[in-house]
Amino acid sequence: MNVYLFVVLVVASACVTLLGCYPAYVRLRLRRLERPAYTCGCGHSLAQHDPTDDGCYAEVERRHYDSLGNFGGYRWVRCTCRRYVGDRPLDPALFAVPLPLAGDADRRDAGS
Repeated sequence: MNVYLFVVLVVASACVTLLGCYPAYVRLRLRRLERPAYTCGCGHSLAQHDPTDDGCYAEVERRHYDSLGNFGGYRWVRCTCRRYVGDRPLDPALFAVPLPLAGDADRRDAGS
């Protein structure tokens, strides 16, 4: 009788422990899958900045007022950001693995 009670208690405590740890495990796994958000000071992503001159080509909604100062609605205008100032991803040239040249494989075969 005591052995069965011990087994039931061990199994129950293992289930409670696993159920308590599982949400934290899932949260950590999802956090690892998230990609970093490269955003500029204007709030737009790196993808919305021109790679040659870094100008932002996104459009933002601005309030429009007429000459008397009355609200005239919203207009879409180009973002005034002039240069991307956020974090940049690593350059692939920094960690790219160089491939062997075709002539290197022929020299290795001839030497053996």
